[in-house]
Amino acid sequence: MSHDYTFTLSLKQSVADDMLMQDDTESLLYGGAKGGGKSYFGCLWMFQRCLKIIEHFRLPKTKYPLLVGFMGRKRSVDFSDTTLESWKKTIPPEAYVIRTTDKEIIINQRVKIAYGGFDSEENIAKFNSAEFAYYFIDQAEEVSQDDIALLKGTMRLKIRKQGIKYKGLLTANPADCWLKDEFIYSSGRGNKFLQALPIDNPYLPKDYVARLTDAFKHRPELVDAYVKGSWDALADGDLVIKGMWINDAIKKDMVVHDKPAIVVCDPARFGDDETVIYVFRGGQIIDSMCYGQKSTTDTGARCVMMKNKHKAELIFVDSIGIGGGVADSIKDLEEDVYEINFSCKGSNEIMQQKFHNLRAEVYWVAANRFADGTVSIPNDIVLRQQLSHVRYSVSSMGKIKIESKGDIKKRLSGKSPDRADAVVMGLWGEQFVTNTYNDYRRFDGTSTLKSIANSDGYGWNQLNPLYEESLRELAADQTIQSDYSPN
Repeated sequence: MSHDYTFTLSLKQSVADDMLMQDDTESLLYGGAKGGGKSYFGCLWMFQRCLKIIEHFRLPKTKYPLLVGFMGRKRSVDFSDTTLESWKKTIPPEAYVIRTTDKEIIINQRVKIAYGGFDSEENIAKFNSAEFAYYFIDQAEEVSQDDIALLKGTMRLKIRKQGIKYKGLLTANPADCWLKDEFIYSSGRGNKFLQALPIDNPYLPKDYVARLTDAFKHRPELVDAYVKGSWDALADGDLVIKGMWINDAIKKDMVVHDKPAIVVCDPARFGDDETVIYVFRGGQIIDSMCYGQKSTTDTGARCVMMKNKHKAELIFVDSIGIGGGVADSIKDLEEDVYEINFSCKGSNEIMQQKFHNLRAEVYWVAANRFADGTVSIPNDIVLRQQLSHVRYSVSSMGKIKIESKGDIKKRLSGKSPDRADAVVMGLWGEQFVTNTYNDYRRFDGTSTLKSIANSDGYGWNQLNPLYEESLRELAADQTIQSDYSPN
């Protein structure tokens, strides 16, 4: 590699660089597990290819730099959010300028790289007339074989009538896709494969592998794929909740009468969406309401009615969009409500290290409950279908991400996964209720604070969360009486 800048490569990255320099290598698939340093290498390799062209052809600085290559992912926004950030961390800032409007990176004012995604009609149009020498596709398991064929058709750049040894680099994590046939099992002319594993990357956090293994503890096939680099383990590995777990949970016999209850609500937002209200007790759905769109006050009142009916501890509401109005209407009825915003960060620092956002955390926690066999759901074909269609992915830093509600809706023939969202909210939300149900539920829920303070309580009053408040109210009341009573 060029000595204009100093970079440090791992042993496996050096092997990848050597393979790309070989004359018989046209495309290299560098991948096989999470955290192998693939994106870092891809950015560095493209940068060094640009330096080689500048050096070999002695290209001068110009207002119109020569376009020499393309970097991208399936979706342009994903490239900008991830791989482009890796570029900024890897490449010296004085060596390039990013033109975000044109989606170009200018290298030393001499050559440039286009970047983006295959979801952009503008990029597709560019490919029809572009002439490249190099390309780098990150997370190549996301793209189709046709996408790469389109890109390979652009490998025809000549400089001063001289041809170039055209090269392509694909980095990927294991997936059940076309890459297996093209690069791993029956590699064609010019296609080569090099496995990348977390143990090959000395710059990962020391607990990276342990954290990844723990995240997939219910999915040994994913440990094989994302830690050990197996490409044969993922036929259905991207489903968050496995079908066999759902089957086991249907009408599962569980003892829940001594557990506290919670109410969860996923309000309808658009068109044919449903408003779903479930009551959970100890991982079991014990009551439900599913209906079309109604006013926020109506839905809020129904949630409170269900809470009172089952003497539930908490109400959880998906507060994005119309859910905010439902939460407000519950507060107007002087009831506490736990608002869930799926797009927020994880619930604590540890969860934020594992999950892309709260939605991923909620679904993953619920999936682990299904895997552990601590869930009981009704035999509802709609619910089963929704639960079994949710997929996930894992970022290059090992964070779990759940696909969007919109993407799931497309696969469900336009039906929103409202029931599935409500189920996972309930299973996740149960961690926020106490296990002292039998203790402080000796009171019927209609007792005043004063009556709680004056009651015997059978020795369990101190476990009632209202007890201390009741003592304060009783004391205040006695003070008022003494002020106004005659001597």
